[in-house]
Amino acid sequence: MDQMDALVVQLKLSDQTKGLENLINSLEKLSRLCKTLIHLGPRYDWKDLPYNGYRSIVKLCNLFTTNVIKPSLKSNKINRESLVGVVNLLIAMSERAIIFSKETQNPPEKTMQNIASELFLGTKQHFADIESHLEHYWGYHAFFWMTPSSRWVPYLFSLSTALIHKLPKSLLASISNEEYGTLLTYATWKATPFFPMNVSNYVNNCFSRAYSSLLCIVNGVDFQQLLVPRQSRWIVPDDGSRITKPFSESVDNSFHENLSNIDKEKNPVLCYLMKSKSLIPSGDVILHAQGGGFIIDARLFHESYLRDWVQKLDGAVIVNVIYSRFVRYPCALQEFIDVYFWLTKGGEDVIKTLGFKPRRIICLGDSAGFFLLLTMCCAVRDIQLISPSEISLYPEALMAQEFCSTLNALISTITMRTMALRHHHRPEGKSWHDCDPDEFHSRTNKIASRIPLPYISPLLSYDLDAINDLKLSLISTEFDPCLDLCIELAKQWKGKLSFDVIENMAHGFYGYYSLSNECYKATEFCFKRLKDVCS
Repeated sequence: MDQMDALVVQLKLSDQTKGLENLINSLEKLSRLCKTLIHLGPRYDWKDLPYNGYRSIVKLCNLFTTNVIKPSLKSNKINRESLVGVVNLLIAMSERAIIFSKETQNPPEKTMQNIASELFLGTKQHFADIESHLEHYWGYHAFFWMTPSSRWVPYLFSLSTALIHKLPKSLLASISNEEYGTLLTYATWKATPFFPMNVSNYVNNCFSRAYSSLLCIVNGVDFQQLLVPRQSRWIVPDDGSRITKPFSESVDNSFHENLSNIDKEKNPVLCYLMKSKSLIPSGDVILHAQGGGFIIDARLFHESYLRDWVQKLDGAVIVNVIYSRFVRYPCALQEFIDVYFWLTKGGEDVIKTLGFKPRRIICLGDSAGFFLLLTMCCAVRDIQLISPSEISLYPEALMAQEFCSTLNALISTITMRTMALRHHHRPEGKSWHDCDPDEFHSRTNKIASRIPLPYISPLLSYDLDAINDLKLSLISTEFDPCLDLCIELAKQWKGKLSFDVIENMAHGFYGYYSLSNECYKATEFCFKRLKDVCS
């Protein structure tokens, strides 16, 4: 914090102090909080890897001081209010992290349901408190922590999002920082959960699909759509509890309410197969689960790097599962289990489609996709323990490009918006958290009651020793809000493990694979780890 303290001293001694009192006071407060975070940081490290959420907040504070405040003060055009606003946003983040650390060091005698319910309630209030600060961040200093060569890509996407959000008024966002900040704050917190899906639908259109297919042809990649048939023997209980018997042996079928969403003939699972035309099949299948927080279909972003990877995987093929969005969990988990059974049964249709009978399955997931694959591995192991003959092939390895789950100390807005889809109900026209306090409390209690279930929160409620024969590879980023989840999983894992943190990167960097040199390098690092896992 030497740089921040030095800046405060410089400002106090400067003849331009007048009008900067609020900034000086806010920086002094932020500096004190950062000293506390620096002290807390080492407690949460995994082995000798010096990364965790507390350290990341400190680095964000340092970057804003050196990359934004200092250059702004040298310029004649200083938006002092925006500087103070973002500093106050960093103060709010720091205070919340410190409070959480105190609560976890001396946890009160509460049930997991009570803790989770309070977390949701506190998060809603937290965002209400920082709303004005977020507007300053989005309006003037969005993505300040990214390098200039990679910053323009998410900025352009967020600007496009703002422009199409509330036409025609939203067009003001192209010329007004204040309007841009207001719209983005609204879109990332108060908008209906259907809005990001609508945005992704603009990307996933017939023209972009045709372009992606053309690139596959040009690059010698066989790209096929698969409609994988469903199985009906092993069905995940609707409440997220463990599979204990075949569905046909269940006396009480009422708890399988999601069965109507698993129509064996009308609703096959949509997948896309990628394989190199020039390589001899090795027998390996990369089962890929893309991210998107259960609501965004970002397949085109993933295809951009998967298309390159499959040509360098020594004959392995990639099966990208386009799992259902906007359906209640565990419908998406059920889809992965069904695809896994289809692949491992090795029927004639599988051999004809892939060109071989799979000898190894390597699971590769991003964010929410990794959560689904981790939970799938738990469910497949449960089935294997019940009926060993049913599982002829267990996954060889599990690799995460970032990790997203329910219990996140500094829970992100995208996670909050998908809670209804995973644990509660499908909202009609507005976010599930957009309601009066009593109703919100009732909804969060219903959500929290499901959190201790094994297939809802495997880190908390599943015996991970049962699947530690998996080779686990974790990759996170320094500014990923889910970094601490990866650390927690690494601390619990007793099997073979590799864990890497990519500096100066945020969640979803792979989406800018072809647009930013830094994101390209980060994504290629992930590929090297995948090659290690496959070796």
